[in-house]
Amino acid sequence: LGAFLSPLLPSVINPLADPLFSEYFSRTSSVLPWHRRFFASAESFIGTTGLRTLLAKELFPSMTLEIGTNTKAQPPPGLIETVPFILLKISREIKATRKHLQMSKTAIIDRNEAVAVEGAGGTDGLLDDYRQSRAYLQRDCPILFRFPIEGVNPALHQLTIGTRTIENCIKAGISGLVCCDVTVVIQKSRVLELCNSKGLFLHTLPDHAAVRE
Repeated sequence: LGAFLSPLLPSVINPLADPLFSEYFSRTSSVLPWHRRFFASAESFIGTTGLRTLLAKELFPSMTLEIGTNTKAQPPPGLIETVPFILLKISREIKATRKHLQMSKTAIIDRNEAVAVEGAGGTDGLLDDYRQSRAYLQRDCPILFRFPIEGVNPALHQLTIGTRTIENCIKAGISGLVCCDVTVVIQKSRVLELCNSKGLFLHTLPDHAAVRE
């Protein structure tokens, strides 16, 4: 969403016309992409004005997933208990590969290691790159993890998955997905149908429990 709005917002809406928002924007680092500066400023603006943000799961609960496993296939034993450690590894890999400017913590985990981390190409690019990597040839049980980055209000940047995500996961030999309950699922019934037909598991964790390190 941020990357999409980045070229549009300056011409369609001018939040910088608001003195308070403009002040917060000027405090952000100029080395950050425009959309990251916008979201950081919006976060500060919301905190100052006391605005209450709403999540998709509050407005459109039918477009989000139930906490737990939503498919016939189940996660590998012990996987969910290790999620905090896995997210820590993803964070370290993001910093090590200088992909810390991304808006999500999305990576492929296999044998407890982050074998691929989302970059500028988004989740589709991540899965495409993975298919051409050595890690793909040596895969055991690759799992796609998709969580928000800490410090970004999830209402300002709500992650999504859809049929294209699942189709690309199938092509990449992904065994399943783990996401949080603020994730918006496009064509939810079709997503679950695809997962069940191809044996992928889809597990959802509560946002507050999953993303804290």
